[in-house]
Amino acid sequence: MCHKFKILCTANVKVLRTCTAFRSKEGITLVEVIITIAITGVVIVPLMTLFVMCAKINRESDMEYKSMLTAQKYMEEIKAMKSMEDSDHENYIYDPGTGSYERTVIQTEDEYGAEITIMPVRNFLYSIEVLVTDRGEIINHLTGSKIMQNSGG
Repeated sequence: MCHKFKILCTANVKVLRTCTAFRSKEGITLVEVIITIAITGVVIVPLMTLFVMCAKINRESDMEYKSMLTAQKYMEEIKAMKSMEDSDHENYIYDPGTGSYERTVIQTEDEYGAEITIMPVRNFLYSIEVLVTDRGEIINHLTGSKIMQNSGG
């Protein structure tokens, strides 16, 4: 039994010496380092481009979502009105030239601005247009219609 153990130990020592000898004779050359850096660069650059593109898409998606929520909020506010004589209509300015009601909502730090137009189409039918703005630029819009009592009756 001792004899088998001795052979195993001798074999392990020879393997260890061979590995140590291999390591000391061979090393990482400058060419290998440069090739490794080049391969790493070739892999990392597309990944970084992908991350930048994903961040841009997320930002645009967030802007689209928030602007649509803003437009929907104003559309729901108008749809809740029974007529233009409602107490909420005071925010809307009547334009006698077009016969429409208009409202401009100033942009704040937390919310986008909006330009809202309510225009009579015929009898009780009104056309509604909500333009959502960011720093004066229209970024989204929502249109709809509503049946309301005329402001005259």
